[in-house]
Amino acid sequence: MPKLVIWGIAAALGLWLAWVFQGIILNAAGVGWDSTKLGQWGDSFGVLNALFATLGFGAALYTLRIQQQQISRDRFDTYFFELLKLFIDSREKVTFRYSPSYIKTKKFTTNSLSFTRNVKYNLSYSGLDAFHHAWMEVRYWNPDIAAPADDLIKTYDTKIHSRSEVTLGPYFRLLYTILKRIRTDRYLSGADKVLYGNLIRSQPDHLSVSMFSRAGAAGGD
Repeated sequence: MPKLVIWGIAAALGLWLAWVFQGIILNAAGVGWDSTKLGQWGDSFGVLNALFATLGFGAALYTLRIQQQQISRDRFDTYFFELLKLFIDSREKVTFRYSPSYIKTKKFTTNSLSFTRNVKYNLSYSGLDAFHHAWMEVRYWNPDIAAPADDLIKTYDTKIHSRSEVTLGPYFRLLYTILKRIRTDRYLSGADKVLYGNLIRSQPDHLSVSMFSRAGAAGGD
C-alpha cells in the first residue's frame, strides 16, 4: 500500500479519535468542557463525514485495483503454464528426416572411421533428436557460419522448414505466442518478465536455439 494512503488513513483516524475524546483532551489541556459553548465548534466536525466518505471511496477503488492486478496475475500464470506445457509437448512431436540429397551425399563421402557412418539417415527423428539431426544437415550445407545470410536462410528454408513445417511450425508459433504474451502483459513487472523469460529459455538446448535463430532469420513460423 502506498505511503500516501497510509498517512491519509492515519490522519483521518487521528482526527476521529480526537473528536471522540475531545472532552477528555480539552479538560487535560485546561480548557473547560461546556457543550453549550463548544457546540458550534463541535458542529464543524461534521465535515469529517465527508472526509471519511471520500477516504472510504478511495480505499475501495484502491482495493479493486489491487484485486484486478492479482486476478490478472493469476490468469497470466494459468495461461503461461498451460502454454508452457503445450510448448514442451509440441517439441516431442517435432519430426525430422534427412533430405534425399543429404543422404545420397553422405553415403559416398562418409568413411569407415567417421562417427556419422553409423547414423541411419533414412530414419525419422523426433523431439530433441530432430533438432540435433536437423542442425547436422544445416551445418553440412553451410559449414561456414559467416556465410551470407541469404545462403543460410535458403538452406534452412529448403532443407528444414519446407520439409518439417507440419510439426516444426506449431512449435515455433507457440514459442512466439508465449514470448509475445510476456512482453505485452500490462501487469507484469520487469523482474517478472525476466523470470518468465528465463523459464522459457531453460527449455530448449543450444542446438534448438540455433534452429530458432535460423527460423527467425528466414521469417518462418
